Amino acid sequence: MLYIGRRWAVPDVNNSNDLGEVEKKMTGKVTNRTEWMKPPEEGYYSGVIGTTVTCKIDRPLGSAHPKHPDIIYPVNYGFVPEVFAGDGAEQDVYILGVDKPLEEFTGKVLAVYHRLNDVEDKWIVVPEGVSFGREEILQKIEFQEKFFEGELYMAEKLCEYLNIL
Repeated sequence: MLYIGRRWAVPDVNNSNDLGEVEKKMTGKVTNRTEWMKPPEEGYYSGVIGTTVTCKIDRPLGSAHPKHPDIIYPVNYGFVPEVFAGDGAEQDVYILGVDKPLEEFTGKVLAVYHRLNDVEDKWIVVPEGVSFGREEILQKIEFQEKFFEGELYMAEKLCEYLNIL
């Protein structure tokens, strides 16, 4: 089991009292709530970007969001089993570069979308040898990420080398 996230404690983000209580129990101190909203430090995702992951797809291309049926997934969306994110659930992924519904997928993490007003990060996973530029990625995930503030993290030097920025 692996944990990926900004904190070991996983609070109810809608309850600032819960945030403090959980963190106090876990670490003995309480961080200001705005600490959770800060962007990660330079290089924070360097251990994730470029890695190969196997994903389970629970919302295939063309399916409706389970709680918001008006949102239809234009890309495959799933999770990485046994890798846990900041919300305590398995790490969410967007699968780009595949134009058919999937059940499982193995690919490379190209980027990480860091939500500033949520405790989740979303990994952007693509087939081996496939790449997308920053604007293309943001356009493809906008159907769901438009409801959040966030930043896209990519391996900038690799992007410059491949001329995809």
